Amino acid sequence: MNLLVCEDDAIRFYTTIIKPQEHTSSLIGLKLLARRKWMPTLVKESLVVNSCVVNATSPERFLDAIRNMTLNVRSEGINTSIGLIPQSALALYCNFVARDAKKTCVNLTTHIIDQLSDGKSLASILTGGIHKTVSIKPRVCMIDVDSKDVFHDEIKHFLWDNNIPVTAITETTGGFHVFVDKERLSKSQNKKLWTTWGEVKRDGKELTRIHRDAITPIPGTLHAGFQTKYTVF
Repeated sequence: MNLLVCEDDAIRFYTTIIKPQEHTSSLIGLKLLARRKWMPTLVKESLVVNSCVVNATSPERFLDAIRNMTLNVRSEGINTSIGLIPQSALALYCNFVARDAKKTCVNLTTHIIDQLSDGKSLASILTGGIHKTVSIKPRVCMIDVDSKDVFHDEIKHFLWDNNIPVTAITETTGGFHVFVDKERLSKSQNKKLWTTWGEVKRDGKELTRIHRDAITPIPGTLHAGFQTKYTVF
């Protein structure tokens, strides 16, 4: 089975989250990652198996980038320099906030000079620099909920009771990503959102965090064997 299992969900993500934030010089970064929590033999916390940057000016270009990123992933996994990585350890992520292409060019000049001296390849430097560069002003933020058993009802009632403008909710292997329309948040709503859910820990484990900019599993793709999908609270 290919990692892309529902093109309609991937297109919906583009039209509801990426498209409203893009402009003519916007870039979207995609990363195919293996995670140590799904593959304990990995030395690092995560391994970038493949990555790309696309000027996602249409849903078709966004889909083409996803197809190209997952082309070599077979049902048993993908062959890499460290051996076979099982499909159950893979997930395809993208930035939910676009990058400004013009600012990227300026920042990459310094970034390349700094990184080449460390012996890194030019391709990895370019891709990494684009992922880390200055973002276009985000119109959404994301509540990262790392649990399916804790907070579900609490968050649901908080969102309803405070009329938080939710754009989408996606379910991942271990939790939920709640996308909030920042432009429709009042100052009081924004303050209450961050105060309540900005960073919540229990028993030493982080259970929620709000991100202004981060990577997220793409809906319609497999996330450690689980189909990332839209849901409601």
